[in-house]
Amino acid sequence: MALVLTNFFLVQAYAEQMKVNPTLEFWLRSGWNSVTTCLSVAATILGMWAGTISRPTPKDEEERVVEFFADLKKPFLYEETTTKALSPFRIIGPMLIAFGVAIAAIAVLILLHYKDSRAFRIDLIVALALIRFRRSHASRKPRPGPDAAALTIRRKTEMSWERIS
Repeated sequence: MALVLTNFFLVQAYAEQMKVNPTLEFWLRSGWNSVTTCLSVAATILGMWAGTISRPTPKDEEERVVEFFADLKKPFLYEETTTKALSPFRIIGPMLIAFGVAIAAIAVLILLHYKDSRAFRIDLIVALALIRFRRSHASRKPRPGPDAAALTIRRKTEMSWERIS
């Protein structure tokens, strides 16, 4: 936060000089953002490293880690089930339509406010494509045969979900 505020004040203080000096303008606009991003990442990594070193790992956490990796070594078993798998389009489909309608509304605003017919056409094409994509997948019938059978994956293990959580 301090770096963002510093940049804000520097841009205000050197606003006139930035108009005539492209190097100063670049560094206070783009260069500063790059440097602050690197400093933020470095501070985060340093804080994580210091936090890891300063506190010992609890025994129960070490045991959970060992159990987790031991469980990963066990194979999966596939079982066919009679229940029908839920389609993600029950959620994704309406969201595609909502995004399509929102983009269409933005397209109309762009046309009315900026009078930019090219941007309007592009946005409208994207909006209609999203709505069309949703409708084309909603009308599809499930494929017959073994591909339509829902598969569940269960791990061959004695651990129960209650014990994990």
